[in-house]
Amino acid sequence: MTKFIRYSLPCTPQPRTIIKFIMKNTLFLATILTITLCNACGSKEQGTGSSENEKTAEAPIVVGNTLTEIQIEKIKKFHTTFAEVYDFTLDETMKNFRGEANVDGEIIVWTHMANAYENYIINQPNEPQLSAKKEAYKLILLRSMMSDEETLQNAKLKVLSTEEAKEVLSHYRQNPERLDDYQTN
Repeated sequence: MTKFIRYSLPCTPQPRTIIKFIMKNTLFLATILTITLCNACGSKEQGTGSSENEKTAEAPIVVGNTLTEIQIEKIKKFHTTFAEVYDFTLDETMKNFRGEANVDGEIIVWTHMANAYENYIINQPNEPQLSAKKEAYKLILLRSMMSDEETLQNAKLKVLSTEEAKEVLSHYRQNPERLDDYQTN
């Protein structure tokens, strides 16, 4: 008959030993944790030694801007222009503009975009299909942030040909308002 012997390995601590260790060292562990957290909080407040470019890259978050009646009318106008190709409600659009750091600057960009879109639609011999209109909107949106060449490289055209896309872009003649331009101001 085989006899089972219960072995206790010398390197394996018993549960009571672990509990005693924790109880004795709770104050020590709490002190270490507190010091670590204080150092982490202090380094955030004092800066982490990051470069000046990283600090300016953090875009300001503006909450609760109030819009003037003139701003609201302008937003309503371009929202109506893009109604069939723009996936946001008027309320969502207003909320988005209230969160902008430079509301007037954004309204100017969107007004130029709406004018370019309207000019493109008007200059077509036939009413473009919705899919073509959506792609034209996407092109104009991209173009508002980058050059013609960059827009064509990034557009991933599905409906319009490259020549048709160039025609869409010809209606937007403003300088691009790059995202990094906003972040460095």
